[in-house]
Parts: sequence; C-alpha cells; structure tokens
Amino acid sequence: MLGAAVAAIATPAYADGPYIGIEGGVSLRDKVTVDARQENATGEDDFTRAATARTKVGIDGDVILGYDFGPFRLEAEGGYKNAKYRSLTVESAGLLPDGSAVPVGTVAENERDLEIWSGMVNALVEIGADDGFQIYGGGGAGVARLELPVEVAGLGTLIDDSDTDFAWQLIGGARFPVTRNVDLGVKYRYFNADDFRLTGTNGNQLNADYSAHSVLASLIVNFGGREQEAAPPPPPPQVVEAVPYRPLPPGGAHYVMTMPAKGPDGRRITVNSNLSNDQLVWNLRSAWNVAALNCLAPEYEPILEGYRAFLTRNVRALKAVNDRIEKTYTSRIKVKRDAIIARDGYTTQVYNFFAEPAARSGFCRAALEMANRALITPPTDPLAFAQANFDGLLVPFEQFFDDYEAYQRASAEWDAKWGTMFGASQPGWVAVQQHRAGLAPESGPGAAQTVIDPETGLQVPVIPVTEGVTSQPVVQPIAPKPVATGGK
Repeated sequence: MLGAAVAAIATPAYADGPYIGIEGGVSLRDKVTVDARQENATGEDDFTRAATARTKVGIDGDVILGYDFGPFRLEAEGGYKNAKYRSLTVESAGLLPDGSAVPVGTVAENERDLEIWSGMVNALVEIGADDGFQIYGGGGAGVARLELPVEVAGLGTLIDDSDTDFAWQLIGGARFPVTRNVDLGVKYRYFNADDFRLTGTNGNQLNADYSAHSVLASLIVNFGGREQEAAPPPPPPQVVEAVPYRPLPPGGAHYVMTMPAKGPDGRRITVNSNLSNDQLVWNLRSAWNVAALNCLAPEYEPILEGYRAFLTRNVRALKAVNDRIEKTYTSRIKVKRDAIIARDGYTTQVYNFFAEPAARSGFCRAALEMANRALITPPTDPLAFAQANFDGLLVPFEQFFDDYEAYQRASAEWDAKWGTMFGASQPGWVAVQQHRAGLAPESGPGAAQTVIDPETGLQVPVIPVTEGVTSQPVVQPIAPKPVATGGK
C-alpha cells in the first residue's frame, strides 16, 4: 500500500532551476589525530603523534542552497557535526600535563563532545531522468571550524581550543521526485580537514586532523525551470492527396492526336516544310483564304478585306504562280488526271493544316496582324510579302503542337497514377483506351461545312470555333463502386 501511495503522488519534479534542502543523518567513523610539538633527539622542534581519538555514532546535518543546470548542480552548504568520544589513546606525553605519569598507549575516555562547523561549495554530476530516479556524485571544498575539547578524568582538561582551516569532501547519493517540486534522497559523505592549529593546556602547540564518514537523508525543494514534461504534440492529420482532374488537351483539341515530328532544325515537319518560292506564295494564299472564311468575329473583318485586296492587286502574279505549280505536277506525273489529283491532295492538306480548330484563336490574330500590314502597305510583290509574313502564320500552330505534347505527357502521368481507379470517370482516359483497342480512330480537324475555292475548285473547310470555350467535359474523378458479393 505504501508503494501504491508513493506511485500515486509521484510526478516529475522541476528539471532545472534553484533549489533548497535540508539533510540530516549520522556520522559513523569520526577520527581525530593530534600531533604535539616536541624537541627531538637533535634538539630541534618536531611534531609527533600525541593522541588519537575515535567517536561514537554522532549527528551530521546541513542546509543547502543550489542551482540545478540539468546534467550538473552547483550548491552552497552549511553543515554541523557533533559526536561523543568513544576512546582517546595517548601516544606521547606531548598532550599531558607536566609531571603526568600516564603510560603511552593508555586508552581513556573523553568526557566532552567534538563539534565541527563547515561552509562548503559543492559541484555534482547527475545521471538519470529529471522525472525519475537519479544518482549523483561529486565533491566540495570550503572551510571548517573545529571545536576540540579533551577532558580526561584524573588529568583534567588537556585541550579546550578551536581553529578554522581548509576542508574538502566527497559526495555520492541518489534521489527521486515525490511531487512536482519535492525530491527525497539519501547521501553519503566523506569529510576531511587537516592542520587545525591548537594550543594544549600545557602550552604545547598542537596540530589536529579530522575525518568522518556520514550517511544522510535529503529533502529537496525545487523552484525553477520547466514543470513536468509536456505531452507530445498529437500526430499531424493524415494528408489525403486530392485526385486531380485528368489534363485536358489545349484549345479543345481531340484527346488522341499525332503531332508532327521535329526536323534537324527544330521545326516541325509539315505540309509547310521545305517550300519552293511558288509553294510559299500559294500556301500563304491558302492560309489567308482559310482565315477569311473561319475568322468571323467583327474584329477580324480586316482579314477578309485584306484578302480580297491582295487577290485583286496581284491577279497576274498569282495566276503565274498557279500555272508554274501545275506544270511541276504535270511534268512529274504523265497522266494528267493523276497530276490533278496529286495537286488537289496537297492543297487540301494545306487547307486542313490551317483549319485546325485548336489553334484557331492564335491563327486568327496572326492573320489579322498580316492583313492590317497589307492594308496599310498593299503588297505588290507576292513572294516578298510571303517571305516576310508566312512564318508568323505558323507560330500559333508550333505553339499548339508544343502544348499538345505537354498535355500528352501530363495525361500519361495521370493515367499511370490514377487511371486504374478513376480513369473510367474521365472521357479522355476512355478515349485513349478505345483508341489503343482500335475502337476509335484518331481524330483529324473534321469540317462542319466547306466553301468552294473559285480559283482551285477545292473545298475549303469552315469550322466554327468559339474562342475561350472548351468543348471537352470536365468530370470529377470518381472511383467505381465495389461489386457486391454474395451472402448477407
């Protein structure tokens, strides 16, 4: 029951800071040796052993004031010791009155008590947890005042003197907390002080040495530092990674498309690569035609106006370009019908390239800038105009190709991480799986309607696009519900 009661009140004591304490116990093996100045055989003064005193169990107590730095403590101590003599052994006549005939080796009883007052500074090292059992050890140094009365029956008072001298001690002990700021402990001390200068009643000068072994109980009250250990913080809440939407292709493009590869010069290999001068002029005319038919917002009206003016001012030059291009086909392809088919197929590719809906916004702005320049300074040399402006019409498509490849990388990462669990809820993931399975063809630009080009007789695609509007649905990623199994 006592152990249960102590466990119930035991809590961690203050770890660091000032403290005071009282300690009390017993001294077990006090010993005093007294040397007296006597003339030796050569006639010189010398100190020889005059007596040795041993005490009974005495009392030992002190008051301490210190500071706990955690792993070590520093404290001041004021102590008091008192013991009755058990025996006094006479070892020479230096302590005896003149004319005394007490033989050397006589054991007498001292009828008075020995007293020691001390002031010490101690340094101690601790081992153990602040909130549990600790052991400690160290030492101290200071001063001690010895009051040494020696009174023997039949001889009277031999010494009745006192002196103050240097003292030192060794300390070891243990302690444990019983409340938040109170410790109990037990301590062992070895105390030593030498060379007390005394004078005997016979007038002889004396040197006394004192040593003692003590065991004490300690009561320590702590005042500073932190209180009991703070409870550890709660674990951080588990972070649940949000499932992002599957990336969408840029500009409302289809989920599955193949982008043109890049050539050694870093530019895409398309129908607009490696053009002759005549092809450059004719492809610019074709691109301008597509822009005039598809860029229909009011701010794009200069595109159509500039296109008409370009055709009107350069009729002969454009007809000559067209005739030379046809001649290149008929010279390479002997069957005229096959030559016409090849020429028409190439021109259709050009129309479809510039009709890509996903690049429409940037293409219309590029065409508008070109048309405005043409209206301000009407071109009279189609080739020079094409050389100065055609690359600007390609920039939006180069940007679209780069953006689409970035989408392909991002969507592939999403499919690898989330596709198994959430892919079925994402139209893009479904489209990719169908394409891989051969169930859905890769999408091309596709035309909602066409307009006949009066010069070539070919169909120019017209695909209405609303800028800033994405046609793909955005669907929250949802995991499929588990399939129910049999049983209740």
